[in-house]
Amino acid sequence: MGFILNIFTSGKHFKTDNEELDLFVRYVLLNAMIFLGGSLLILFGVQSLHAGALLQGIFDLSMAAITIFGFILLRTNVNFSASSFLTVVSFFFLCTFLIQSGGIQGSGVLWAYSFPLLAIFLLGIRIGTVLAILLGMFLCAIFFIPGISQFTYERAFAFRGIGVYILVTTCTIVYEITKINKDKRLLRLTQTIQAERDQISAMKDNLPTGIFLLDEQLCIQSQYSPKLEQIFTQSNLSGASFINLLQNSLQNKELDLLHDYFEMLLNKSHDQSLLEEINPLKEFSFTPLPGGEIKYLSIMFTTFSNENNKTFILGSVQDLTKERALQLQLEAEERKRQKEMRSLFEIIHIEPRLFQDFINETEENFQAINELLKDQTKPTHEVITEIYQLIHAVKSNAVILGLQEFGEKLHGLERELNQLKVKHEVTFNDLLHFTLEMESVLQEKDSFKGLLERLKSFTRGSNTVQEEVILIKTLEKLIEKTAQSLGKEAKLVIKQIDSHALNYVPFKDLKDILTQIVRNALVHGIETPAERKRLKKAAHGLIELSIKQEHQQIICTITDDGRGISFDVVRQRAQEQQLIDSQDNLSREQLLALLFNPGFSTEKTSTLHAGRGIGLSLVKDRIKKLNGSIGIQTKEGRGCRFIINFPVLQESAASAV
Repeated sequence: MGFILNIFTSGKHFKTDNEELDLFVRYVLLNAMIFLGGSLLILFGVQSLHAGALLQGIFDLSMAAITIFGFILLRTNVNFSASSFLTVVSFFFLCTFLIQSGGIQGSGVLWAYSFPLLAIFLLGIRIGTVLAILLGMFLCAIFFIPGISQFTYERAFAFRGIGVYILVTTCTIVYEITKINKDKRLLRLTQTIQAERDQISAMKDNLPTGIFLLDEQLCIQSQYSPKLEQIFTQSNLSGASFINLLQNSLQNKELDLLHDYFEMLLNKSHDQSLLEEINPLKEFSFTPLPGGEIKYLSIMFTTFSNENNKTFILGSVQDLTKERALQLQLEAEERKRQKEMRSLFEIIHIEPRLFQDFINETEENFQAINELLKDQTKPTHEVITEIYQLIHAVKSNAVILGLQEFGEKLHGLERELNQLKVKHEVTFNDLLHFTLEMESVLQEKDSFKGLLERLKSFTRGSNTVQEEVILIKTLEKLIEKTAQSLGKEAKLVIKQIDSHALNYVPFKDLKDILTQIVRNALVHGIETPAERKRLKKAAHGLIELSIKQEHQQIICTITDDGRGISFDVVRQRAQEQQLIDSQDNLSREQLLALLFNPGFSTEKTSTLHAGRGIGLSLVKDRIKKLNGSIGIQTKEGRGCRFIINFPVLQESAASAV
């Protein structure tokens, strides 16, 4: 079969487009004509020579030789039209010879009827029609002019013969014209389709999204956009399992959910808008390979069926990594701006001198923390306790000023320290983690300096405030903020403040001590309005403050009319914290002394205001540093009084401390 095809196609290979297919048919027809016509001419030539018709035999064999030459010429690189012209012209002369000689019983004229078909088909409509007309004119001359032909034709036969020849020629011309017009339209259509394909291909290749098809087995088909390989950072995706492609990016449950989703897509059992809503890949993080760079992708799906009713899933994937990064950056900047605005609103009503003192004291405390972290001589747990007290003091001042977020961060640092306190051995990594957390707090503290400058620019008049006023404002703000947070009502009553006495005690230490005791009174002592009403007390709790100098002593008295100290509660909490045994019979003074132990609190849970057991521990250490003493008077249900004594220091010494 291959050998025969090789003969009829002249050993040439043809493409499958329309133009090449038309040329293929012409080659086959011409070779068939040469093969059959040449064989017949050789046969006719031999027969003529055998019958003694020498001239006709030579003519037949000559035409056969020309035909064989055309057959050989077709197998070279010579243009097809040269071989076909040679073959058709040879056939033209053969037909004229046969028409003129009449052939056997006038049958030579029958060869003429096939000529228009072959001539027009092989040489085209122009040359083929000219040759067909010439042969037709010759045929008319043979039929109607006596003496030209060796054979005499009946007039009726002549008219019919000419009619048939005209009919064959006309039909061939009409067919060829129709075919030419059809080929032109088909060519235009093909060019249009090809242009559209080129446009689609160009669009597909330059789309910022990856386009792909999935079959019912969820395998990627061969036609996908190049962007897909770039997004998934893999090549040769044709035939790859889409599920396996996402294996590193989704959990098992998510993969099961994706299988269910594709099943609903293929079954078309739900509305398309609903399927878009529940699409598990609408936005997700994609990891190409373990440890690879994470991308944020969005993949949308829709289904369609081809003419064979086979369902495919069309997918489009977008790389949202840059958009996601920009969104996160904008969100971070917005959070920063909102935070700055909140901080500004928090401090805008604060007296600048109070805020400046807060910043100065905060910096001093953090500097002290840095020194403690560097100190290699003190035991680690002692260092942690002192750091705890310094952080607690800063937190107290922050809450007083209404710096809620900053107070929460400091509360988080206290939580870290609380975990370190219970560890038997604190490692370098533990302290490093705490230091990193503290760095975040320091950055926010530094931002307060800029806010302070902005606050000063908003504030008119003098910012000079006496220490007495600063102390009172600090305690009043502490009571206001803490009472509001706890749902209580209380007010500060100043019994006496000897302004001269404030010059003989370090103001910062005094403020820290009074702040902790007043907060302690409000949190643990003062009852809620409902409870005070039940006890027939005024709804507002009272916290009284007195600071005076007697001889060489500064005496500070803080009194509240709250519930007082319950010694039973103190004893129970001390047993729970394993500070004492149930058999220990401690005196009231010994139980009160437990209140000053680091970590001891009568509260079971810690809040921003209490529960860490560090406030009164800080008070004890500050008083000890100043060589002072503290006493407590309490009556359950009636209130509590703290009496603090400091030795008088010289003004210069007090400032130095």
